[in-house]
Amino acid sequence: MTRARLGVLSALLFLQACGEAPPPSEDAAHIENPVLETDLTTVHLTESAVQRIGIEVGRVERRELSRTRSVGGELVAPSGSEMTVTSPGAAIVLAPASGPIPNAGAVVAAGQPVLRLAVLAQNELAGPQQALAAAEARLENARAKADRARVLLADSIASRAEFEDAVAELRTAETAAEGARARAELLSSGHTGADISALAPVVITAPRAGRLLAVYVGAGQTVGADAPLATIVDVDPLWVRVPVFPSDADLFDSQSNARVDAGANRGHTGLSATPIRGPATANAASASIDLFYEMANPDGRFRPGERVSVRIPLRGSVGDQLVVPWGAVVIDIYGGAWVYEDRSGGAYTRRRVEVVDVVDGLAVLARGVAAGTSVVIVGAAELFSTEFGGDTH
Repeated sequence: MTRARLGVLSALLFLQACGEAPPPSEDAAHIENPVLETDLTTVHLTESAVQRIGIEVGRVERRELSRTRSVGGELVAPSGSEMTVTSPGAAIVLAPASGPIPNAGAVVAAGQPVLRLAVLAQNELAGPQQALAAAEARLENARAKADRARVLLADSIASRAEFEDAVAELRTAETAAEGARARAELLSSGHTGADISALAPVVITAPRAGRLLAVYVGAGQTVGADAPLATIVDVDPLWVRVPVFPSDADLFDSQSNARVDAGANRGHTGLSATPIRGPATANAASASIDLFYEMANPDGRFRPGERVSVRIPLRGSVGDQLVVPWGAVVIDIYGGAWVYEDRSGGAYTRRRVEVVDVVDGLAVLARGVAAGTSVVIVGAAELFSTEFGGDTH
């Protein structure tokens, strides 16, 4: 490098050192008059306003609470509770003598007439004597099956539902045999099969108490042998199917009863449901598996297919938790939860809280206020309205 170039470089460095310093960079954001959440608005009320609103205060407490989680469920008919009544032979459907054929959804008692059948005298597959022999064989088989189910029930091998199904099948077989016997006697006396009015109709009764899930025939319709006539479902008890994520299944206490909420407007809240071992069903579309509970339904008000809210206990206990009455919490339009701290002398300061659960009318708080803090438990909504433009007069 030549002396001339060194001189020019030295001159430039000297001029830069003697020049003005660059201006400091400005902040990317600037907030004027920041308001801390600890310095929120305090509402001041006169003594008369406090009395007029009816404000009551209480303490934030610590309580031992069991963990629960609220999930959606569906009421379903238990396995084996549905029974389909079929025609004992080719016949013409008639309404019961007491009135029209009940519609689907009607509640029926055990033994209640549902419809009648005018069984046709001729059968394409067998003559009247052959039909009678088949009906008597079916009756004998049904009688043996019912006797066997009675013995198994006494030995606690068969369930009561299986025994009732066998008895219902026996009743149906007896009805079919009576109809076949009457038809054979009628035809042997010289009458033709077209004389339907001369043949006493077979009365089809409900084999069990329940609700008619479906009625497949109407008055005047011709049906074939073994054609389905109606399906009856026993709705007491009902099962509660609760779909949950497989990763959450182990969180639930499978030995404790759940609480079913079918809506306060129906007067059914907090109904007890017992955990049972139901079918191992799952839904790939929703990535869920099913838990099952059994719920009593003696009055038949609930129906299969209803959606309900189910609160299920979780394993273990949360220990001491901060709680306040749920009525002490107000929710703003953004979903934020707040309580009003009592500062005495008619002064109330709004404090943000985080609600993690609501159990038996108590809001469980994760943070926001300390135990022992005096808060408004009655009149919080009126204070919130007053703070944002309401009038206490």
